[in-house]
Amino acid sequence: LISTLGDVYLPGEKHTLRKDVENVLTPYGFRARNDNARHGYGLGVAVLPAARLREVHQVVTQAASRLGDPTAQDLLAELNERLHWAGVLNDAYLPLRVFANRSIVHPELVRRESLANTQQAERLEVAIAANQKVVLERFSNAAEFEDSVGGELGVWPLQLIFHNIGWYLAYEEDRVARDRGIIRTERLDRFALRRLESGFSRSSKDRADGVHRLSRLMEISGGIYFGECAETQFNLCDAKGEDLSNLLTTVRFRCAEWVYRFLREGLQRYPLNQLRLSKPLPGDSWKPPKLAPLVLEPILNDGHPFPVEIDLPNWTVDRDVDFRRWLFGFGDGVIIESPEALANEHRDKAKGVAVLYE
Repeated sequence: LISTLGDVYLPGEKHTLRKDVENVLTPYGFRARNDNARHGYGLGVAVLPAARLREVHQVVTQAASRLGDPTAQDLLAELNERLHWAGVLNDAYLPLRVFANRSIVHPELVRRESLANTQQAERLEVAIAANQKVVLERFSNAAEFEDSVGGELGVWPLQLIFHNIGWYLAYEEDRVARDRGIIRTERLDRFALRRLESGFSRSSKDRADGVHRLSRLMEISGGIYFGECAETQFNLCDAKGEDLSNLLTTVRFRCAEWVYRFLREGLQRYPLNQLRLSKPLPGDSWKPPKLAPLVLEPILNDGHPFPVEIDLPNWTVDRDVDFRRWLFGFGDGVIIESPEALANEHRDKAKGVAVLYE
């Protein structure tokens, strides 16, 4: 190569030529900058095609901006820089998909010691990855429910979860002389990370067990509220088939046709083995999916002809706020038949709203 570039490099300038090549070329293409030989080495079309890299960038962008992921901000900044270096991304690129959901918590307006703060969230993630115990404390002026925990809590953090309106921490309470503790979730902005317990850690197997139980609880409940009884959690997580069915409470209601159409299109809200929907009325042109649990008979000549049954944990039926927002949100489109306490609660809330407008 030196011989072909004789007018540019002298025979003894091999080192100069090598450095010049390093300043221009990388394994993944040309660099926009030449101040660091590593620019362009870490990410490029050798990892994913350019179109796929733009999709990855868009997902991270949505997580950082729309969902307010407290740890995605730095990742997005680095990804932006690297993809611009590689020429994969430019300012004229328009995304093909966006998230309509967004976190109601503004990441720049939370308290500095809040878990929703980027620096505190990163500390928490380090503790999760290291299977480390942490001490949390709820802010005294934070919103809370009747059974919300307070004071300092020594817990094993499991995962960060985005749910509906914000980011939550799922954790397992530390129980002395017990292999497993109750699993709870709390919104990040309501808690401070007081300290990492460097002398307390557990095995990856213990955390994996906690994460598995968390996933199971979310699936069965259809939400992130798991009650106040550890034994009930353990029993539900361990049960299968008929044993699980015997531990659940059946919510039965009838719905108007407009509600029924929404429900039959949203079959992932709850596991199919916990859900039973009405068959369509005769003459309905809708073609049901083969696996859809349409097993109940419709009630002819009724304003709410479509029965629905959902098997749920007692804590969901008795206290889950998100479940009530969903079911009660259909207003007069549903008539709850059982449990009676839930039907009475639906009736009382409707009466209370009506009184406000009298």
